[in-house]
Amino acid sequence: MSQGNGKATGGTIAVKAQGGSVIFVMPGAVDFVQLDAQTAFNFAEATARAAHEARFGRPPPDGADRSYLAGQVRARLTEQFHARMVRRASLMMNRLAAHNVTPAKAAADIVDAIFAEVDRQDGLATRAAK
Repeated sequence: MSQGNGKATGGTIAVKAQGGSVIFVMPGAVDFVQLDAQTAFNFAEATARAAHEARFGRPPPDGADRSYLAGQVRARLTEQFHARMVRRASLMMNRLAAHNVTPAKAAADIVDAIFAEVDRQDGLATRAAK
């Protein structure tokens, strides 16, 4: 972190929820803040946790081994995937019913289609991580 006098100094920026807002407490006058990548991620994580507490009045559930930010992204992706699969299953049910497919065969086809999409999504995630 650099202060107004141009000297690089170390300092701690506190992040907390207070009165429905997220507060950043700086150790003196600040012109700008420069963070390495991991510290920036930690700062974002602390900010997101404080935002949750400010919004809901309580801290998020503590998961020592998981990121709050990652959990939020995962939850939104899961909601989107669920909505997509409900639409797909509905369309398949209409098509299968029009072709007089038995309920057991229709259920198997729908489950197979959903599993295939899960496999496809997993493959995309694996390739993206490389």
